Order: sequence, then C-alpha cells, then structure tokens
Amino acid sequence: MFRGGKLRRREVLDAQTAENIGCVWDLEIDERSGKITALVVMRGGWRRLLGMGEFIIPWENISAIGEKYVLADMRRVYIK
Repeated sequence: MFRGGKLRRREVLDAQTAENIGCVWDLEIDERSGKITALVVMRGGWRRLLGMGEFIIPWENISAIGEKYVLADMRRVYIK
C-alpha cells in the first residue's frame, strides 16, 4: 500500500523533456470512489508569487512514481 502523504514534496519531472515542473503539493480525490483524480503541483519562486505556480495534473497523465520523482505527461495540463 502507498500512502498519499509520501507523494507530498516529491519533485515532478516532465516525462518528455525531463524539465523540473515543481513539487507535489496536494491530491485531488473523487469523493464517491475514493480514487486519486489529479496531483496538484506547486512551482516555487517568482511564478508562485505571480499566481502562475499551480498545476493540476490529471492522474492518467502520471507516467511513473519513483522514490524521489514523479514523471508526468505535461502536454494536457493546465495552470490555475
């Protein structure tokens, strides 16, 4: 079993470019099924201060989860 808290602050990398996107900040969970629907990823620095730092990555875009990194397909991701 994998606990959601272990994902928090794990670095997220773009699976296509290996660019560091940010860190997992939170999870979106479907209330009915209890399944994770998305990761909320927060960028640091000036982007965060300008309100450009939050990404919502749908769960189906997650390619892999490792001990230190999460790989995500960033082609269909939007910024809040």
